[in-house]
Amino acid sequence: MAPVSVTAHCRALTPMLAGGADPWKHFELRASEAKSALRFWWRAFHDFSDPKTMYLAESQVFGGKYQETTPDGKSVEKALAAPFRIEINATSAIEFFNPGEGKETQRQRDGSLQKVDVLGGDVTKDWGDGVRSIFYAILHHTGKIQNIGAKTKGRQVAKPGFTFDLRFTFRRPNKDLVANVLRALWLLANLGGLGARSRRGAGCFAITGFTPALESLALTDVPKFSRDGFQNPADYLRAGLQVILRAWYPQPVPTYTAEPPYTAFRPGFSAIRVLSNPTLGLGQGALRAVDAVGCMMKKYRYINPSDEAKEMHAALHGGTTPSFSEHTKAQLGLPIIYNFRGAGQFGTPGKPAIFGGYTAQGIKVIPGSSPDFAKAAKDKNNADRRASPLLISCHEWTDGRGYAVVCHFPAPLLPDGQKIWLKAKNGYSASHKVCDPPTTYTFTDELIQGTDKSLDKGFATLTNLWTRT
Repeated sequence: MAPVSVTAHCRALTPMLAGGADPWKHFELRASEAKSALRFWWRAFHDFSDPKTMYLAESQVFGGKYQETTPDGKSVEKALAAPFRIEINATSAIEFFNPGEGKETQRQRDGSLQKVDVLGGDVTKDWGDGVRSIFYAILHHTGKIQNIGAKTKGRQVAKPGFTFDLRFTFRRPNKDLVANVLRALWLLANLGGLGARSRRGAGCFAITGFTPALESLALTDVPKFSRDGFQNPADYLRAGLQVILRAWYPQPVPTYTAEPPYTAFRPGFSAIRVLSNPTLGLGQGALRAVDAVGCMMKKYRYINPSDEAKEMHAALHGGTTPSFSEHTKAQLGLPIIYNFRGAGQFGTPGKPAIFGGYTAQGIKVIPGSSPDFAKAAKDKNNADRRASPLLISCHEWTDGRGYAVVCHFPAPLLPDGQKIWLKAKNGYSASHKVCDPPTTYTFTDELIQGTDKSLDKGFATLTNLWTRT
């Protein structure tokens, strides 16, 4: 059978950070990044009894390596080529906020001359405080993109509105394969995004059509990409997710009571909510939804939980260790970086005069022994990163109003045998602390709903598609 091609026509809805091998050099739409995102969402909505079965099934759709046991009991590595190819190309001009480049000499208040980094594009007219908070890592406090030579490097940020095509060419086409890829694409387009910060609303896009039209392929159990006939985002998403559950889960769909071994959707344990019609923030449509999310997250996370942060601040100044045994904020992923002001300045407003702080990361712990922090700092097996189990994607409905899809997919925070290391910075090693990872999801649940600073306070409507039972 001759290869079959399907092209999805897409439009960027929120600012996008994407790049190649060196993302600091220039913005780049990459097929490998799109393929990785599709693989993630395919895996997130499948449940296999063991990892080997999952890796084999995944490799048959996306390509990859897996382990196979030979008749004589040996384990050998096998490789499968992906049965389709992805191409991604911009179909319109892309406008950017560019980082600065180089240094310039400026006269200081005392009359001296000093070389300072040249900053880039100013986002303050386009982004509200919430969007700037989400992109904090690449922004100078003035609202300009950081210089690429600065300590915190800058990156090109693509402004929303540009269009691009995702072209899929199936070398050995069959309807099951095409349907599998399109289901993953529906999840990516509605629950995710492309590039950095996509778990916080960056890189979201809409699919505006297909060539050829999907109806001509006569596929079964593929969600509708068109919103025609749906009253609101929640109805549209619920219908699409039901189609995917029918195709990929046993029927009737089980209700799970334990977290999966990896970030994944499990009915009864995971949660998906839709926040519609932002009531605060700047901009329109999806960009305003991102701003509302960022504003509320900033309010909620500031010194929250306050007791933990206050203990850490006091411990640094007193040369002691915090007393709590479980670290709550790690529910949102690792690492977490804390910067504290001087004595008596905890919780004070204004530009911080940094005294010291902590970095929360994983550390291997041998029961009954004290951690060797000097050795641990060089151990590459420590989990210094754990992606957030909270995934937020922002979009706009047919009437132009924005909405956010909030997925909470809990999974083990750290590998077996590891705990959280509150690694004291700036030479305050006497305040190192090892504690347990969180055992509940209350902090994350209340970030979404339940306090006066929760995400739902930035929107007119919250709809539960799935909640934990």
